[in-house]
Amino acid sequence: IYNILKAARKRVWLGGNIGVAPFDFLKKIKRSDWVVLELSSFQLEDMKVSPHIAVITNFYSEHLAPADPNNQNFHKTLKDYWRAKFNIIKWQRKVDVAVVNKKLEIRNLKFGKGKKIFFTKSNLPSKLIGEHNKENVAAAVEVAKIIGIKNEIIRKAVAGFKGLEHRLEFVKAVKAPLVKGGWGVIKYYNDSFATTSESAIIALKSFPGPVILLVGGAEKNSDFRPLAREIKRGVYPVKSSKAGAPLQARRFNRVKFVVLLDGKATGRIKRELLQIKYPKDKIKLAQSMKDAVRIARSVAKAGDTVLLSPACASFGMFKNYKERGELFKEEVKK
Repeated sequence: IYNILKAARKRVWLGGNIGVAPFDFLKKIKRSDWVVLELSSFQLEDMKVSPHIAVITNFYSEHLAPADPNNQNFHKTLKDYWRAKFNIIKWQRKVDVAVVNKKLEIRNLKFGKGKKIFFTKSNLPSKLIGEHNKENVAAAVEVAKIIGIKNEIIRKAVAGFKGLEHRLEFVKAVKAPLVKGGWGVIKYYNDSFATTSESAIIALKSFPGPVILLVGGAEKNSDFRPLAREIKRGVYPVKSSKAGAPLQARRFNRVKFVVLLDGKATGRIKRELLQIKYPKDKIKLAQSMKDAVRIARSVAKAGDTVLLSPACASFGMFKNYKERGELFKEEVKK
């Protein structure tokens, strides 16, 4: 949204939970400026005002246990979490607009008097990978249309957007030999922002080929059973040996190797994998990020993707998800 507004030559500020405190630019804002804020459930929890345009991208079970040792905030129930999040539209007036994922239409969205616009997926050309990013683009497009930005400007801004750091961020393609001769690449992606089981599942679904997954960390009381199933799942098309014959499907695990990052939740991930008979010899515990990348590199072959998508909070081995992602990138670039 910020990128599109900038492309339309609007004076716009970006802040909130994305990593920039609004206090940094509060005094610089002019009445005609636009402000894009990413607000967490904790920032929304006690609000009695909603923005002119509110966007809700998704809703998953999250923040139901205190993960950060320096910030013990958490919601006692999923209903409390839902209430906190939906303060973003609860206090809207008739002149306001709520842009909401179509998947949430089945929920009680009677909060607020603002107009409701539901988005699905956008097919605009984009550098972003993953089906979930088509939904993110669709949300941004709806907001841009409300503001009155021309379609051509929206299209160009979306096509030029490179994505955000630590969110399925492409790090490097490393040259590797092919089995039948020649060379291919191993691609490395940093998705350190994926601190829930659901977000790691979404990341895995973004890649068609074999993945080496770096996963694990601090406890957030997530259910890792769906993640374990996603790690084991995978049917991919391979070329038939006969010329001109249609593609055939061959079954193999979506994730060919799991590198565990040490933490209080990591043991539960391993247990869930072993419970569904994921190969024990395809799981290995790393003691540091350097060790994790070394293990991943040792088992990766041309055509593979090495993905850091931890599904857990970072505390313990790392200060936060940013440090975790930075250390991953440093090791990969070496």
